[in-house]
Amino acid sequence: MFLVLIFTIPSNLYILASLAATAVLHPYPFFHEREENQAIAWLEQETAPHDTVLASYGTGGYIPSRINRRVFLGYWAETARCVEKMAMVDRFFQSSTPDAWRRELLADYGIANLFYGPREATLGDFDPQGSAYLSPAFDNGLVTIYRVELQDP
Repeated sequence: MFLVLIFTIPSNLYILASLAATAVLHPYPFFHEREENQAIAWLEQETAPHDTVLASYGTGGYIPSRINRRVFLGYWAETARCVEKMAMVDRFFQSSTPDAWRRELLADYGIANLFYGPREATLGDFDPQGSAYLSPAFDNGLVTIYRVELQDP
């Protein structure tokens, strides 16, 4: 019994130390920025449950866990054609991607909102601010939510 106790102490100390580090450092994906949660709360108040949100994989998996909203790309086990959609989201955020392709993606999947936060910014150099079909509806400094407006002027 003494040997069992001696051999289990290091693993228990390791687990306690990793939990303490997580509590102190607040790393993603265990913790999300306050501004991200504010943006998600805004989505809950200002959008309908059938509205689809385009976001990165990490954010798209988090939104439905907080509010009753559909996402284009969410948790892998709950997203049809997840790997294909990951590639589409990655392509969406590349500045070399034609706007016609982006508009077609948004229209084909009925995407109503674009969630643009720190994870989306790391996917590519596309700036949604300059887009004619994306209109800022919410901004808190870290996250901007754009409404998709595909109507021709």
